[in-house]
Amino acid sequence: MFKAYQILGASENAIISSGSAIVTIVTAMYFLGERLTVYKSLGIVLVLLSVLAVSVKKGKFSFTKGTMYALVSTASYGLGVTSDAFILRSYDAVSYTPIAFGLPAILLVLLKPAVLRSFKRLQDPVFTKNIVFLSFFYSAQAVTYYLALQSGGNASQIAPIFKANIVLTVLLAVLFLKERENLLLKVLSAGLVTAGVLFIK
Repeated sequence: MFKAYQILGASENAIISSGSAIVTIVTAMYFLGERLTVYKSLGIVLVLLSVLAVSVKKGKFSFTKGTMYALVSTASYGLGVTSDAFILRSYDAVSYTPIAFGLPAILLVLLKPAVLRSFKRLQDPVFTKNIVFLSFFYSAQAVTYYLALQSGGNASQIAPIFKANIVLTVLLAVLFLKERENLLLKVLSAGLVTAGVLFIK
């Protein structure tokens, strides 16, 4: 996901990542016994159209390295939500959060120990402040998300509802990151995703 952000930018990556809701719906049907309705099917079509729209540039389909990273992230996230929903049927959401985030960090360090050298950046007070700020919001998002799953919400409903943040991401990326390339297309895609989310929930 972070590699996709580096290449594509926030708004385009957010729109492509909306496809994770489709992965969650399909895997939740298979593994958790959740049902696919006509409205969910229509929502899936709208989400797919939004991903297709943002991937077409100057009349041609653009499949870049950034797109590949975003799609791998999308599939992984969709499967992860289904897995979370299954685990949280018998596990506490608050204590699950540090496990869900801590174990991947340990695994990444074991796979690529050289990344430990980059921890020197924590000596930079501005960088550290940004990381703490980001960690706070990620933690709040994760705990509330897991609480929603634990309280009995369907994975195939909660995952798409969560993707409603895409419109906000596109707008904030325009305001703060100056991502104005293909702005009309991004806004249209964000609107399609939102409509798809409304049908899915």
